[in-house]
Amino acid sequence: LILGAKRLRGTINVGIGMQAISILLGILITAALVILKSFGDLSVSVIMAYNLVFTLILLLFQSFRKY
Repeated sequence: LILGAKRLRGTINVGIGMQAISILLGILITAALVILKSFGDLSVSVIMAYNLVFTLILLLFQSFRKY
């Protein structure tokens, strides 16, 4: 039980780190688009695709890490 909890804690910490990287990457992409005055290229569908990709990456990582 304790080993499982420790392993779960490691998985959670890595997941949090991956989410932080996702957030920072999103901020950098948005800042680059603002600087390049291409902010109009950032549509709702692009944002949804970005979020979906990182959600899938997190889900895949956590499902592989579980076993």
